Amino acid sequence: MWHSCPTRIARRHVASFTLMLAAVLLPVVLPAAADEASGPRAYFPAAQPLALDGARPQASAVAGTPAQPVVPLSEDERRYLASLPRLRVQLLTQWAPFSYEGEDGQPTGMLSAYLAYLSRTLGLRLDVSSVAEPDESGRLRAAGEIDLNQYVEPAEMADRHLPTRTRPVESYPLVIVGRTDSPAIGELSELAGSRVAVAAKSVMSDLVRAAVPLASIVSAVSPEAALEMVRDNKADFFIGNLATLDRAIQSRYVGQLKVVGATEARQLIGFDVRPGLEPLVPLIDRAIEAMPPEERLAVRNRYLTTNYQFGLSRSEVRRRAAPYVALVITALALLALGYWRQRRQVAIRLQAERELQRAHRLAEEASATKSIFLAGMSHEMRTPLYGMLGTLELLTLTALDDRQRQHVGTIQASSATLLSIIDDLLDYTKFEAGQLDLESVAFDPVELVEGVARAHAPLALRKGLALTCYVQADLPWLIGDPVRVRQALDNFLTNALKFTSEGHVGIRAFRSASTPSDATTLDLVLEVLDTGIGMSPDTQAQLFEPFVQGDAATARRFGGSGLGLSICRRLARSMRGRVAVESELGRGSRFSFAVPLEIGEARQSVEPALPSVVVRAQDPVWRADVIAMIRQSGGRAIACQGDATDPGTVLLIADETQGPVPNGYAGVVRLKASGPLEAGARAEGLAVSAYHQAGILRALCRAAGIPLTSTASPVQRLTEMPKLDLQVLAVDDHPVNRRLMQQQLEQLGCRTTLVSSGEDALLACSQGQFDAVLTDVHMPGMDGYALAHALRADGFTIPIIGVTASVATGEAERCVASGMNGHLTKPVLLQALADRLRQVLPDRSEALATAARSAAERPQGDVSQDDRLLLIRTVWEDAQAIRQAVDQKNLGAVAERAHRVRGAVAHLHDWEEVADLCRELEAVARDAFDAAKQLADDLDGYLQVYLEAES
Repeated sequence: MWHSCPTRIARRHVASFTLMLAAVLLPVVLPAAADEASGPRAYFPAAQPLALDGARPQASAVAGTPAQPVVPLSEDERRYLASLPRLRVQLLTQWAPFSYEGEDGQPTGMLSAYLAYLSRTLGLRLDVSSVAEPDESGRLRAAGEIDLNQYVEPAEMADRHLPTRTRPVESYPLVIVGRTDSPAIGELSELAGSRVAVAAKSVMSDLVRAAVPLASIVSAVSPEAALEMVRDNKADFFIGNLATLDRAIQSRYVGQLKVVGATEARQLIGFDVRPGLEPLVPLIDRAIEAMPPEERLAVRNRYLTTNYQFGLSRSEVRRRAAPYVALVITALALLALGYWRQRRQVAIRLQAERELQRAHRLAEEASATKSIFLAGMSHEMRTPLYGMLGTLELLTLTALDDRQRQHVGTIQASSATLLSIIDDLLDYTKFEAGQLDLESVAFDPVELVEGVARAHAPLALRKGLALTCYVQADLPWLIGDPVRVRQALDNFLTNALKFTSEGHVGIRAFRSASTPSDATTLDLVLEVLDTGIGMSPDTQAQLFEPFVQGDAATARRFGGSGLGLSICRRLARSMRGRVAVESELGRGSRFSFAVPLEIGEARQSVEPALPSVVVRAQDPVWRADVIAMIRQSGGRAIACQGDATDPGTVLLIADETQGPVPNGYAGVVRLKASGPLEAGARAEGLAVSAYHQAGILRALCRAAGIPLTSTASPVQRLTEMPKLDLQVLAVDDHPVNRRLMQQQLEQLGCRTTLVSSGEDALLACSQGQFDAVLTDVHMPGMDGYALAHALRADGFTIPIIGVTASVATGEAERCVASGMNGHLTKPVLLQALADRLRQVLPDRSEALATAARSAAERPQGDVSQDDRLLLIRTVWEDAQAIRQAVDQKNLGAVAERAHRVRGAVAHLHDWEEVADLCRELEAVARDAFDAAKQLADDLDGYLQVYLEAES
């Protein structure tokens, strides 16, 4: 095929290289031939006959050829060759150097030499004649009047494999011929708009039209006539075989025509036999293949010439080179000017780089100063906050009236908000400094999401909002940073509850639908939906920018730092995830947080056998989520309002709506925002937390009477923990903090020794025995680090827990490196303190766990029957007092009475439902009157049933 090169210049280099290569391969003419030496012969002479006999080589054979080569032939092939008659051969007379008539009138040329070679090697007897027109030769062969002639075709047509044609004996490139003043041609596309001469009835006409559709085709009666048309300026170019055109230019058109370019096309020359002689074709191919290289070279040396001029003349070279020389001179001048300007620019750039380096150094110093300032500010602010929040927590455990509890609740909420703003500022600073490290630990996404929902449930209850939580039940354990995932979800949920005054807030957690089933990671999607104030498109566009919080009115009304959502986006990007928001002003919002996490262990089913469940809920989305959770856990669930059709079906009431319970159900389970994690019996059925999947599934089994195969996860409650009975040394330079430490440790049943410095702590350890040391990290004189070093150096193995208000990067590592067993960050709450003590005292923790199990398994017979009756009457009186306090809206009295009842029945295993009810009542009675009233009704109903059972 004829193709175009990428650029014209590259194409011209290819053309030049092709012609030079042809010039090297085409040998110089041998000067020995007598019939060629006497002068220039006629280029297109008339035809004369020639006879070749295989038994006696003819004079037209190439002189000086080597001995006859041996062509391997079988006996059948030899008999076939011997049976052939004299073959009539016809060659063209106007196609030098391949076939033409010599001065003696005999056919000569390269093909005649190949025929003589075939006559010698195969023993063929040939009668060679000549013809001027190729069409006439083809007609005679088709009519059976000749047996063999030549064929000429482009290389592109060689794949036809005609059975009557031999393989090519010669192959030459096609070149472009123009006048001596014609420019060099680099590619065929440059012929567009030119007049291209082609011989009539030649395949070249079709090839040129296909390759250069914009060229003008000029027809000539013969190749000689086409060359004459180019010479006489009746055509611009002629395309033909290199060997034939070179011979014609050297013999008749020297100084008038020249080869100006080459193409990628080639022309093939071979022999064609008449139908019926097809067996002769492979024999000819075999003989040509066996032809000695020196004999083939001798044929080419005799008939080919390479003395032609190609390319540009000297004047053309000078004419074309002049602009380039001028361009080079201009370029040198511009380079000199550019060099001078470049030196100036380099000097300016070096100066700018020095200034940039100085600015970068100053920025790093400012960032370090800011980090030091924020770390110090955090420590100084967290220390009084620690005293404030810890004291408030202890204050809530005392007897307070309604007004006092309201004031304490306001102070707690304000302090928690202040602490959240400080945490946001510190997190944002860590992001800017690139110091936020992500953990990679296994965690349970179901428990994480449900824990966040349970933590925010009291706020939703106080605001009268319905808080729903759906977690895809088959989510496996994941590997990532649960603290940061929880932080993002907590930010979303806090905002939703803050900006929603009525309606509902929903949490959804599920795997992305695009996660393949065999993937090792999944995209965890967390969504928070609300029916709050919503946002305008302008607000959404900048919502995740730092310190953005809607308009000024929103900021004044709801408060906050405006950093929470910006931190969520940065967290998502740090974990290769994304955040998004969909919102409509006045219609609510939907926030989503999606992160790819590695899949850990698969989740085990809570209960392998679940009953059929009918779900009732007013909210269709929440109803569908509960049904999906049950089905994903292996159960069957539908939505229905009527009576049961299957006696084994359990009714699950998924919201706080009241009303008559339909008939025919095996049991009733109610999901409550303030319900216990494990189902407790109520007059109207079992009540369980709406935010604990495992507890819900176990409650369904209990309601249907199905034996449980799983056990409830141990839930530690401070008010139920056995006393730790530890001797603890508390070290802090601040008197308020020392007092708070003492009160917290006493709440945990510990005996406390207080000191105000590291030196005093070291002396106390040398004089007394302690189970643990609880020390402030940053103190004047000997600080917590130095104290830990000194104790370890003196051989003390006592557990040491550091307490710090600093959140600087590497604080935990410094505590461990100094010899501490762990650390706590202020403000320290009781649960965190108890957990840390258990962690550093594993032997004592196991003993405590055993004691707790023994207390839980204590038999009912530990209390006499008389005592039990007295207990029932006393509890009933307390329940009536609770009812009276509810009617009077005295929530302080409700909490106090509920606490009294819970303490009275806490040691009775079979009264745990009453204890759970009182615990919930005590928790919500502080500021949620409606919820307290509902729980009081539940307590009345349960006690009535229990009293009847005892009597």
